[in-house]
Amino acid sequence: MDPALAYHQRSKHHPQRYAPGPGGLDWASQPDPFRRFAGAPRVELPLLAGETAARWDDLFRPGGVPARRFALETLGPLLQLSLGLAAWKSQGGSRWALRCNPSSGNLHPTEAYLICPDLPGLAAGVYHYRPEDHSLERRAAAPLAWSGGVLLALTGIHWREAWKYGMRAFRYCQHDCGHALAAIAYAAAALGWPVRRLDDWGDDQVAALTGVDRDADFPGAEAEAVEALVWVGPGHPPAAGAVLAMMRGVEWRGQANSLSRDHRDWPDIPEVAAATRRPAGVESLLEASADARAMPPPLAPVCQEPASVLIRRRRSAQAFDGVTGLDAAAFYRLLDALLPRPGQPPWSLSATPPRVHPVLFAHRVTGLEAGVYCLVRDPEQRPALAAAMRPDWLWVRPPGCPEHLPLYLLAPLDTRQFAAFVACRQDIAGDSAFSLAMLADFNEITPRRPWLYRQRFWEAGMLGHALYLEAEAAGLQGTGIGCYFDDVAHDALGIATGPEDMPRFQDIYHFTVGGALVDGRLASEPAYAHLPGGPRRLFDGEAQGGGRLAGELDHRHRLGALARREGGFRAQGAVGDRLQDQFLLLAAGQQGEFAAGPLAGQHVGVQAQVDLGLAALDHQFGLEIAGVGHHAAPLGFAVVVVGKHRLGQQGGEEERKKREGEKRAFHEVTPSWWIDGGINKRRRRPSRPAGGAGVFRRTARTSPASAGCRAGWS
Repeated sequence: MDPALAYHQRSKHHPQRYAPGPGGLDWASQPDPFRRFAGAPRVELPLLAGETAARWDDLFRPGGVPARRFALETLGPLLQLSLGLAAWKSQGGSRWALRCNPSSGNLHPTEAYLICPDLPGLAAGVYHYRPEDHSLERRAAAPLAWSGGVLLALTGIHWREAWKYGMRAFRYCQHDCGHALAAIAYAAAALGWPVRRLDDWGDDQVAALTGVDRDADFPGAEAEAVEALVWVGPGHPPAAGAVLAMMRGVEWRGQANSLSRDHRDWPDIPEVAAATRRPAGVESLLEASADARAMPPPLAPVCQEPASVLIRRRRSAQAFDGVTGLDAAAFYRLLDALLPRPGQPPWSLSATPPRVHPVLFAHRVTGLEAGVYCLVRDPEQRPALAAAMRPDWLWVRPPGCPEHLPLYLLAPLDTRQFAAFVACRQDIAGDSAFSLAMLADFNEITPRRPWLYRQRFWEAGMLGHALYLEAEAAGLQGTGIGCYFDDVAHDALGIATGPEDMPRFQDIYHFTVGGALVDGRLASEPAYAHLPGGPRRLFDGEAQGGGRLAGELDHRHRLGALARREGGFRAQGAVGDRLQDQFLLLAAGQQGEFAAGPLAGQHVGVQAQVDLGLAALDHQFGLEIAGVGHHAAPLGFAVVVVGKHRLGQQGGEEERKKREGEKRAFHEVTPSWWIDGGINKRRRRPSRPAGGAGVFRRTARTSPASAGCRAGWS
């Protein structure tokens, strides 16, 4: 069997046997989440001063975002909103960073390199991005010369994932590459820039371009494997040969830090990495032109918040309430965003036809029958999918589904118990509004094109990141699930499998979307408040009002930002109409005034503002005050934690009481089990009615065979 496919078979999880893993976690060798190059000159990047002018809906309108010029001041937001920090979290004595791009276990194997010609504020050269302090390390000064854009290269450090996940880590590294690719596409779109993945470069060429092939610069440090190269900007990128010719004779600076003092080898990972390398000059798969595909109609508007707010607010839910759903129209809009549209993020990255298709388990979608559905992202693949699965699936269009959306009902079933079981017995997959499995076409992964194995996981990761952001836009949250029973999903869907058999379609990623439960024990800090002298805010994102802080703080709620002005602050806007379990009220460390609501125009001090603010919130929204607490925040602001939502719950008083009971149970029994910010999502919860029929039956639970087997994204 092909080495890539053989690895895929060996790395499958089964209910009685998980893929080989560490069995326990060696905390003394936990990898450093940040790579650094000692001795490389550093360039500080500007941080957003406010929010982007681009709204979420603008990203999907042709010409909806004017292109910014390429310069240091605009490359800063590009990297911040794609690969930078989103917040800091702490609990007990532990503190960890969250980033704008998701990662399994919050381990972040992906590293990024910027390659650019001379730009305003930035000399030509090769730079390594440091997300912890939002800076660039200049690895090489080079006489690079072209126009129109920049190159971004992604590499992966397999050890960061293998430390926790063992053999299966190679899969997760490729998922995370896909997450990062999509994050770059969305961030670039917010600046008006197109993106394109450069598949004509070979891995050895990208290694030479970034310097990761220089063994002398990695003494005792973990190696970096080439993943992808992206052109950011309009027009045509420079050819590989021309760029590498400009690099001849350059002086490289800096030596990589070692991430762990001890390592455990997983021979399957370097074997599959070597087997899936892409050589230079190979033929590409035939790219489908826009004329050859039926172009879907424009996406319906869904969110007018600044794109940067959604990007920085994105989180992986650790548990869902088992109550919150969404209506069919919102569900269809979310799925519509997963269809490839030329020139729109994140699908502008590649013109190749889609090869990953979600099979959905709809649990709580109002106006849509609960059951199993399939979204065929390339209609030409529907016959192959239907032939590969159970012959008794219905393959009928659900009533009210938009005509252009290729969504099919396979069977009306209650799949909550099955969704949780197949996701390594994690309740979060059944407590959601819907969950899904991603079926990838492996037919084109051959000895001539083994690198397509990696690209299938990239495509799944891109779908995952799109689901994360679309869930946020819909007022929900999502979570990627890398731990699932591969062949259990295949058997349930009717996909034939066996010890030596490799069916054409393989389950390669799970995802779930719903109403998140909030763990009130976690403290949050702004992403870059730790920088000496406070966070740098040199780039004005052109948000109206200027100086806004929304999105810099870790919350999911529409509170209206506070902007500094002479002599104090002004509260811009009132509290929004969708509050969750807890929310934040911002108070200034000096005098100020309210600009909206019952207290408009009143000048108050800090404590008076807090007291009056709580009274105003209680008056407007019927809040039951849960308590007040303060902690330091940048720019003289304090954060006041208040309130629980008592109005506007879905389903009336009965469901409200049920949700409150589940929240209490969650906060009482959720274990404090942390791995670098990754939370064990399995939890006890009140019993619920058993569901399921046919192959989607309730299955007895057993203990996992190895510790650290669950893969939660953050």
